[in-house]
Amino acid sequence: MWKFLSIILFGWALLPGGPKESIVILKQAFTIEGATSVGKFTCTYELNQRDTLCTNHHIGDTSVRYNIPSDAFGCRNFLLNRDFKKTIKAKEYKEIRVDITKLRKKDNHYLCDLKLKLAGKEKIYEGTPLKANEEGLTGFLIVQFSEFELTPPKKMGGLVKVKEDIKISIDLTVL
Repeated sequence: MWKFLSIILFGWALLPGGPKESIVILKQAFTIEGATSVGKFTCTYELNQRDTLCTNHHIGDTSVRYNIPSDAFGCRNFLLNRDFKKTIKAKEYKEIRVDITKLRKKDNHYLCDLKLKLAGKEKIYEGTPLKANEEGLTGFLIVQFSEFELTPPKKMGGLVKVKEDIKISIDLTVL
């Protein structure tokens, strides 16, 4: 009996990806941060949607998809809100889509493939790290407006410019 059990456990340990784990997501926060020639800006969208992701799952990979209304990001200032929505073409593209797939555990953090659709352009960021903290998982990407064929806004005849790099953060509160 022990021999049979040992063979099963040994075979299970050799399976690709190792043991499976389910992560229950309770709340999501998406933040876009950038800088201008005179300061910084932060635009946030929060969602309370229960989802489950499985780690190390190769057959029928599990994923979660978030369809975020483009005009739902709040930048804490009506002028910033207006400029941000104009920059991401919120009137033309009603949603920003975020897909988290192929979640896998690596050492003391996780990796995932993150698909981002913004202003009609879709990019996949493979191996995006998500760090575990007390509340859940958090990760970020540094992207450029030009990756999505967007032009950073300029104000006051070009005196105030938004820098090309933006930081997109994802915070997942888990059970």
